[in-house]
Amino acid sequence: MAGSGSPFVFATASTKSVNLGPISGLREWNFWQRDAIREQHAITPSQAYSRVPWLYRAVMLRSNSVGDVPWVILHGKTEILTSEDDETAPPAELTWVRPPPVGRNVDPTRATLGELLRLIELDLCLSGKAYWLTDANRLGKRKSYRRALPSTIALDTDPDVGLKGFIRTVGDKETPILLGTMPFWWLPNPDAEIGPGPSPASVALRAAGLMHNIDEFSTGFFDRGAINTTILSVEGNPQDSELRKLETWWKRLLRGNKRAHETVALRASIKPVVVGQPPKDLAMVELTDAKRIEISVALGVPQGILDDQHVNRATAEQSEWNYWTLTILPDCELIETGLNRQVFAPLGYEFRFQPQKLEAIRRRKDAKALELLSAVIGGGITQNEFRNGLGLEPMPGGDELRVAPVAQVSAGERVGGLPRAGSAAA
Repeated sequence: MAGSGSPFVFATASTKSVNLGPISGLREWNFWQRDAIREQHAITPSQAYSRVPWLYRAVMLRSNSVGDVPWVILHGKTEILTSEDDETAPPAELTWVRPPPVGRNVDPTRATLGELLRLIELDLCLSGKAYWLTDANRLGKRKSYRRALPSTIALDTDPDVGLKGFIRTVGDKETPILLGTMPFWWLPNPDAEIGPGPSPASVALRAAGLMHNIDEFSTGFFDRGAINTTILSVEGNPQDSELRKLETWWKRLLRGNKRAHETVALRASIKPVVVGQPPKDLAMVELTDAKRIEISVALGVPQGILDDQHVNRATAEQSEWNYWTLTILPDCELIETGLNRQVFAPLGYEFRFQPQKLEAIRRRKDAKALELLSAVIGGGITQNEFRNGLGLEPMPGGDELRVAPVAQVSAGERVGGLPRAGSAAA
């Protein structure tokens, strides 16, 4: 019988039958079932990010967009710091938020809050989780934060307690981290009570992997001199030395070697059999377009944002609005909640994003204000309904409908240059 993983089938025979044994254990048989036994994808989300331009662009857009949303840090109702103010000196416990003063002897790798926000979104897009490590000074007080590579963090859980903390592994060193000492963010997980869920890049990984394979196939096609995959069928029984000579010459031809066009003499008939197809016959353009759509959907970045060559102005504005309101702002809410619970609230502060200051949001808000204003003037809604539609506080006396202006016309008076009905023209 075939052994485990054996590439052969051993047969047993009698005068009445031949038994080949179970084929299910044959390695070649498993080759045809490779989708069930190999890893689901040939590349990781991080590798796809670094190799597939469409995915790279989508992830970078999301990361930079989160970093571009204005923010404010409050103490009660008092503004302490904003992303637009570079002059106000932060409190001692918030010095890590700002870039260090010029000339100060500080760690050049220390990240500011804006940089850390971008890295949170980057990690959420690629791995569905993000972590911060806390750097403390000699007195044990918090000094700054830095990003922890998500792949170095494992969960420390207990069936009765739940999440107890984390374990960071770098090389051969394992470091336990207590719960509450390392800020973290997770995307929702539908299959587990504790832990991060799938990342957008992992959902788009099959599409990104196919795009990567298309690029690899096209590159290989031209690397071998734009020659399709070909089998050389040699008739007769040539000597091994002649076969090796043919093989060497063929490899030089595929590699574009200068000596590839030399004459090779063989005492045998050679028949090339083409078994591959050129890229133009494989519908690669249609495949690539379809996979771009899948990546855009999984990342929540409209194609009009990634590639605006064939997008008109109205579609571009709607795509931009959808991108901010359906993709970026929900992630900002997730990040903001984690920051307040784990970083700012214990210090007595509150962190808030201010998306209303974004140009895309302001532009849509101005258009909405103009539309509501016409309803107020026409007596359709009250002033307070108008203010509520813009997210403003109500004002005293603003609950009465405005009386719409009506033109008063006396008997016999011309209206719009026309005489009143029934009268003769002057």
